[in-house]
Amino acid sequence: MKKILLLGVVMLVASTLFSQESEVDSTQGWTVNGIISLNVAQSSFSNWAAGGKNSLAGNLIFGGNAILKKNKNLWESTLLTTYGSIRQDDAFSKTDDRLEINSKYGYQAFKNSKWYLSSIMNFKTQYTAGYADAGDSIKVSNFMSPGYLNLGIGVDWRPNEYISVNIAPANAKMIFVSDQDLADNGDYGVDAAILDTSGNVITPGKNMKFKFGAYVRAEFKKEVFKNITLYTTLDLFSNYLENPQNIDVNWEVLLTMKINEWLAASINTTLIYDSDITFERVNEAGEIESFGPRTQFKEVFNLGLTFNFK
Repeated sequence: MKKILLLGVVMLVASTLFSQESEVDSTQGWTVNGIISLNVAQSSFSNWAAGGKNSLAGNLIFGGNAILKKNKNLWESTLLTTYGSIRQDDAFSKTDDRLEINSKYGYQAFKNSKWYLSSIMNFKTQYTAGYADAGDSIKVSNFMSPGYLNLGIGVDWRPNEYISVNIAPANAKMIFVSDQDLADNGDYGVDAAILDTSGNVITPGKNMKFKFGAYVRAEFKKEVFKNITLYTTLDLFSNYLENPQNIDVNWEVLLTMKINEWLAASINTTLIYDSDITFERVNEAGEIESFGPRTQFKEVFNLGLTFNFK
């Protein structure tokens, strides 16, 4: 049944995109823009009484956006990729690691209407293995571990050029955990491995979990003050097949402040709540009492060279 539902969604999304291709002159109407940012920080200590660690940190950001708007057709695709690392003494650890691709096609329902019939694709993963602390040997994440793919059809509401709210009541969400060690642990919601009494793997953990439900993605982007741009997205997902009352939440805020033509600062925050991602709950004695989901939060501040292109 899950495979049938997935196949149906993929076929509907594909048919929408292919029908759009035949109606739109792909050589006209494109608007392309993007940003490249490089940020570096360094500190060094010698006989410093207050203490400190020598460190070198860097962060690279690339974001691109392509929009095709012609007649009743609207096709928008975005790419956002970031990677950051810090070296303290001889230990390296990541500060940021992200690859995200979004593509959304809409066909205006009526003339001058703010509603579009839409299909949407969202993909997220990371590049390299992640560890809880610098120097750790046990991975907590890796490339395509996790990886998330959303495919859905529905409607897109665009009241103005700053706001877009896409509602996809038929959405397939796939969670990938390609790293077998993480899959065997049952990380990120996949089925864990079955072990014998000695702890040996009888049946390996699953590398994918399929969900089918409703997906909402809201976006807002505007220059709120001179040279200060706010871009925020909110993703909500409810799984029809299991515990639909548990809503997956992913809320991101990016505030960009342009200092001059080449220099800019940005603050990026991410808030995640996913009932499939569990954490240890430890009591005062340091004993593990249980496992459960928690609200995750990340904040990254960048100051460095920035190049915008159109």
